[in-house]
Amino acid sequence: AIHCGSTAAVAVYLPKEGGNGAELYVANTGDTRVVLIAGATPGAPQRLSTDHLPSNNAETQRVIGCGGAIINGRVGGSLAVTRALGDHSLKAGPPACGVSAEPSVVARDIGPTDRYLIMASDGIWDVVSEAAAQAHILTTAGGSNLQVVAGSLVKKAVEEGSRDNVSVLLVRFA
Repeated sequence: AIHCGSTAAVAVYLPKEGGNGAELYVANTGDTRVVLIAGATPGAPQRLSTDHLPSNNAETQRVIGCGGAIINGRVGGSLAVTRALGDHSLKAGPPACGVSAEPSVVARDIGPTDRYLIMASDGIWDVVSEAAAQAHILTTAGGSNLQVVAGSLVKKAVEEGSRDNVSVLLVRFA
């Protein structure tokens, strides 16, 4: 149907020649978020994605520049994200609404202290901060099954009151 859509995030991990680290490429559309976590002496978690929301000024300007409008904090008064796969009724005109499927893309070197990549839907981030997710993963992951750890993060979000979709993919680097 032309009224259905989804957000998405993709990560590609490419080892460098000679085994000297790797490159990570991340692309996202919508509000699925990708966060990098360091290991033993972690700093702040590093967000590698962009939240494509009407509250993001650059996104609001892009939507308006395409002939769309932000009404009550939503694109065209109906969609909570400014970029999505599908949602064709908000992409085509007339009038154009400014929703796009074009992803934001980032490339980053993965070093020896980088440990985990969290890819999670907005229902997680609505109630669990990136710092809290990092602390949860670093205290529960260890030698644990990552599927179990990801499930425990989903459970944490539900217990914190998330009312949105809650999906987590957790990747361990070395």
